[in-house]
Amino acid sequence: NKKNKNDTFTFLTMGMFNVTYNEPVLLKPVNHKNERKAMLDNLIDNNIPNIYVSDKGFQDNRLFKTVSDNNDYFICRLRDNSLIINKDIIEGEYNVNTNIPNTRVVNYKMNNNDYFIITNIPSSVYSYTDIKNIYHKRWIVEEYFKYIKAAMKMNNFIERDWNSIKTSIYCNLIISKLVYFIKNIFSKKIKNKNQTINKVALTKDIYKKFLIRFIFNSKFSERFLIKFFKVSINIIVTHLDISNPRKGMFPYTKWYIKGYGKKYILEEND
Repeated sequence: NKKNKNDTFTFLTMGMFNVTYNEPVLLKPVNHKNERKAMLDNLIDNNIPNIYVSDKGFQDNRLFKTVSDNNDYFICRLRDNSLIINKDIIEGEYNVNTNIPNTRVVNYKMNNNDYFIITNIPSSVYSYTDIKNIYHKRWIVEEYFKYIKAAMKMNNFIERDWNSIKTSIYCNLIISKLVYFIKNIFSKKIKNKNQTINKVALTKDIYKKFLIRFIFNSKFSERFLIKFFKVSINIIVTHLDISNPRKGMFPYTKWYIKGYGKKYILEEND
């Protein structure tokens, strides 16, 4: 994003997704690119324990300690060169001596890949199998970011100042929460597990029909809402068992979609 003709700047978008309720809960721009610091600054404070599920990039003892001190839990995949990995244990779990209570490592193999997952959740609360299942729910977050980049053009902002960029991101978060709220309601009517609501088409209709009506203070009559949902809720077939490699569009850049680059984004329906 350009500041002026001769300068550019980059920033990090911090996101959190609630896999229990299947909805985004945070999408926030920060003016640095330190993921672990951004997560520390945005830990959720409420009256129930949270479980933070993250990938290798968030392996950080200071982060783990802060989460634990907040009476919350973490589940994080370890880097391949981590010193606490015990490769003699092919599949199983073992305790780790750290300054964090109940720390253990869950080790298993899936699709010819070795997974070493560190967590502070006691085995009496969640078993070995539970930790595996919870960790792999993290992929929903990746799918969410693929969706907002494809449907909301968040990989290429047209705004040129910091406040406008933040406003755009917050607006997109509101729209995405509305899309997931509608999707969750209508998904209950779908009986086939290989079908889902087309989020991209729904998002486009919300921008074109819902927002225009809202901006100009038009009333949302029951007739309008029934017609909107009838036209905008489209059921498509998914391919849950297909696994695509992680590829970026350019060399030496972090991959950012599950697929094959820009062409895949533009032609993908969901």
